[in-house]
Parts: sequence; structure tokens; C-alpha cells
Amino acid sequence: YGSEEWLLADIVANILSNKGEAGLLDLNINNAQKALYATAFSVGLNQYGYFSAVIVPKEDQTLDEGVTMLLEEIEKVKNGDFSDWLLPAIVNDFKLQRLKGLETADGLATNLYQTFIRKQSWKDELDEMERFQNVTKDDVVKFANEFFKDNYVAVFKEKGVNEDLIRVENPGITPVKINRDEKSEFLKEIQSIKSEEIEPEFIDYQKEIKTDEIEGKKVSFVKNKYNDVAQVHYIFPFGSDHDRELALATMVLQYLGTDKFSTEEPKKEFYKIGVSNDFKTAPDQLIISLTGLEENLEKGIELLHQWLQNAVPDQEVYEKYVQTILESRDAAKKDKTRIMRAVQDYAKFGKESRLRDVISKERLFEIRCEEMTEKMRNLFSFPYEIFFYGVDFEKFKQYSEPFIQNQEFEIPARKKYPEPATKGKVYFVNYDMV
Repeated sequence: YGSEEWLLADIVANILSNKGEAGLLDLNINNAQKALYATAFSVGLNQYGYFSAVIVPKEDQTLDEGVTMLLEEIEKVKNGDFSDWLLPAIVNDFKLQRLKGLETADGLATNLYQTFIRKQSWKDELDEMERFQNVTKDDVVKFANEFFKDNYVAVFKEKGVNEDLIRVENPGITPVKINRDEKSEFLKEIQSIKSEEIEPEFIDYQKEIKTDEIEGKKVSFVKNKYNDVAQVHYIFPFGSDHDRELALATMVLQYLGTDKFSTEEPKKEFYKIGVSNDFKTAPDQLIISLTGLEENLEKGIELLHQWLQNAVPDQEVYEKYVQTILESRDAAKKDKTRIMRAVQDYAKFGKESRLRDVISKERLFEIRCEEMTEKMRNLFSFPYEIFFYGVDFEKFKQYSEPFIQNQEFEIPARKKYPEPATKGKVYFVNYDMV
């Protein structure tokens, strides 16, 4: 950790896969739906580190084909085949994540003890962003060609019986005697420090949360007293219990472009300005969130509405995503954690549960992509509230106003999932969990 090699490896990992989903793996494999999932990351430790690229192939793909796809994207980095805007966008995202990480006492404490563990000085920590800023595209290409050769280990996770498994006999545990009664001088010094009792601070929500309206829409505001990071959340009071296909529509949107942007460009545009978007569909609500530096939030809101209003349906892209859904469902049936969760859900709800009430395979193939884009286009014509966390509330209201639409639709009825009495039954699943 802290070496020039670690610095460049971290940048390469983000060129391949980043939080904005604008890396080479994100766009050329995940967004293009060439595999179920691909990512890359770098880990720097005190004495060594490693770079890892991971891919989950589709059902009809081999693991070797997955390796080939990863190596093809790494080769693009070696050839400098990535956009010039990507490097400064990555550094801006690093800065944003650093600011967010220091917002809490836990985040600051973590930063401090990790700096100590990594044997870095606080000056090293403060200078880190400047070091990232000074990295050039030539530096990255040179490092990639020196680092990425035929020097990797490919680890395959396969289903089956390991015939070559070596059993190791338990050697027994040697008890370790600890001098529990001894105290170091440092511990004595710490214990001698007197600290004041912590007094509870009770939040007055009426005082801390300011409320107003923008064109009839309720907006709540909490002032950011710490940094320039801002968030806006659009909270819709309906979710998957009201519309089973709502989550599907938000997911399909991630693979669609607009009349002005190709399919991968919305992700690029958000990442360029350092604003992340997030769609969370719960049983009772949908929340669309934007997070980034407050100076770029206006552009982020404009991008979001352009994307929702002008998404171009693509039936071929939709049908590819349906295949991904079906393969993911098959994979879930082999996942021990999901199987156990399904058993618990069945014991609680019986046959009529959210877990079982999924869109059928037949319905998935019936759906036209236009139905999904229409749901997204109409979204802001339903009732919703706005929550803003930032500094300049008045300015936020001004640039948000043009995007407020008239309400044209009512909240659909919510489906209920009762919890019948279990009557002392015990359920078993016929699956080898070992």
C-alpha cells in the first residue's frame, strides 16, 4: 500500500470497473449483457497486494470464455483504448468518496487507524489525492504493459465433486497463555485520561428538517454542515406491492439510451460530473436518489429527467435482460444462502409470498420494452415527495421547479401478503447443503 504500483493498480481497477458503472467491464460486458456480471478491484496491503478481475459467465458460456472477455478489456487498457475524460472522473470520484467517508466519526476513525495500520504518515494520507491527480494516461499504459502479462492465476468455481480433495488431520490446538494481569505503560497512560460523560443529544425534527413546497410537491431539507456533498431523493409512495413490474422497468432503464445518448452514454455522463444515481424499489415505495458535489447536482437532475422522459425502447436489449433474469433465477436455486432464505420465507408466508410472486417466464416474454419506458416516462406524473440534503436550499428549489410535472395518475392498490399461523410445522429442503 502507498507504492506507485499500488496507486496505478487502483486506477486501472477503476478504469475497468467503477462506482459510476462507466468502466470498460461495466460498459462492454455488463451493460452489453455479454455475461451475468464482471468487475475488477485492487487490494494493497503492507507487504504485498493483488489485482483481481472477476466474471460470472452466462449458462451457455464456459469459464475460459469468461477469462478471454476479461483479458480483452485489460488489453484495451494496455493499448490506451479508453476515453481521456475517464482519468479525471475517477480522481473526482475518489475525492467525493473521501469526503463522504469523513462525514461520520466512524469514517474518520477508520481513516485514522487504517493509516496507522498501513504504516503511512498523516501527510502521506493527505497527499494521496494529489498523487492520483498527477497520474497521466501514459503512466497508466506503461504500468499496464509492465504489470499485465501471462502472470496471472485463474481460479474457477465449478459445481461437482472434488476428487483431488486433500484431507488434513486436525493437529490439535496449542493453548496460548496470555499475561492478562500485565499492563503496558501505554495502556496505563490511556486509562489515566479522564473523559467527560457523554450527554445524549435529542434531535428536534421540527427544527432540523425544514419543509416547503415546489409547485405543490412537498420538499424536505436538511442542511449539510460538513462538506459540499449533496443528495436529492425522490420518494414515491408505491412499490413492488403496488406494481410488480416496477422494479423490472427501473432495471431495464439501466441498459437503455435516449434520443440523444447511446445505451452506455447516460452512465458516462453521470460519471463525468461525479453524480451517482440509484433506484431502490421496496414493497411500499420507490426511491430515486442522486448524490454528488452540490455544484453538479442541477446537471444531474437534468440528466435524470432527460433519461426518464426520452429513453428509447430496444426490444433486443430487453430480451437479453430477460435471459439474464432467467439465468439468475436458475443460479439462485443453487445458492445455499438464497435457498435458506426461501425456506424461511415459505415458513412465514406460505405459498402466497413476495418471493414466489415473481413475474412469470411467460409474462416476461410477452412484455414489450415500450411498456417499461412508458412506466419510467410517467413516473413523475404520480404523487411523490422530495428530500434534499445540501447547503443552498433556495437555489435547489429554483433549478428543480422546471422539472415538476402535473399529477395525472393515482397510486395503484397495494397487494397484501398475509402471514398465516405456522402451527408448529418444520420445513425441510431436499438439497445437499454441505
